[in-house]
Amino acid sequence: MNRFTMILLCLCCLFACKNDAQKLAKQMQHVIGRQVDIPDYSNMRQSGESIPFPDSLLKEVNIIIYTPPLFCTSCNLDGLIEWKSFMQELKTCSQVGFLFIFKPRKEKELTATLQELDFNYPVVYDSNNEFVKRNDFINHPIFYSILLDKNNRIRLTGNPVGNETLWNLYKQQIKMLLSEESEE
Repeated sequence: MNRFTMILLCLCCLFACKNDAQKLAKQMQHVIGRQVDIPDYSNMRQSGESIPFPDSLLKEVNIIIYTPPLFCTSCNLDGLIEWKSFMQELKTCSQVGFLFIFKPRKEKELTATLQELDFNYPVVYDSNNEFVKRNDFINHPIFYSILLDKNNRIRLTGNPVGNETLWNLYKQQIKMLLSEESEE
């Protein structure tokens, strides 16, 4: 391949990536402020056992973590260890709720993986994919982790697992939302 062809190929790739990033940024702007419809989940699971949806689970500020079905359940759930540490970090803040919604491919495999990771927090097994049906904008991984205000409006999207800058942004937004709440 000659030099001119290589440069042309690189430029095409650069513009294609830039267009994808711009498209995603537009999509993100479109969802900020949008209200999320949380289905009325009557059952959840904790430590593999079915439990009723705890009234105390949703708070003034909520973080929803949606996990779609992927080929490798355990690979998909590696981030739960870091989510556990985020939850510990915010434990002193009783006004922040976490809602983990899983669309499992195989429920037994999901249960086994959660037990293996010692993840004892209540989770939703959304077998009918109600969350995505009600919130059709959840079509890109950037929207699988969402920070919501008290009215279930999106304030921030993106997965802070492995991204300290984004986690700091989450904490800033949470602090701001809670201070707004205390002023009312």
